[in-house]
Amino acid sequence: MRSTSVVLALSLLALTSACAMDDHGLGAAHQRWTGQKLQGYSVTTRTLCFCPTEMTDAIRLTVAAGQITDAVYVDSQQAVAPVYRQNLLTIDGLFDKIQNALDRNAEQLDVTYDPVMGYPTSIAIDYRKQTSDDEISYTVKDLVPAS
Repeated sequence: MRSTSVVLALSLLALTSACAMDDHGLGAAHQRWTGQKLQGYSVTTRTLCFCPTEMTDAIRLTVAAGQITDAVYVDSQQAVAPVYRQNLLTIDGLFDKIQNALDRNAEQLDVTYDPVMGYPTSIAIDYRKQTSDDEISYTVKDLVPAS
């Protein structure tokens, strides 16, 4: 009986450790991304949240040296106003958002990464399932490295 309890306790400890170490693929994907050593890129992003449409419309970002240098709405080609632009995330910012969700023990975190370059292509976060309107999702597509 005692050996069964020990085996059960060790199994639970191993399972708990494995869950604690689950980073939703963040570490490996981030290594692939940083291994690209891009000086800049352009990418289309979309945020889905309980936010104004100025934040949820598709936006084309241009990033150089880790900073957003241009942001325009895909449909209208109009510049994103500074009040909304300050909330936009680079790829590195999206990695930070995933880490933040892990650190805050989000109740749901679903992430898909580009298999070659490693950047997140979709992120869905629900921090607390019992809380309305705290969910947020990001999609990323059409990444083009700067030449």
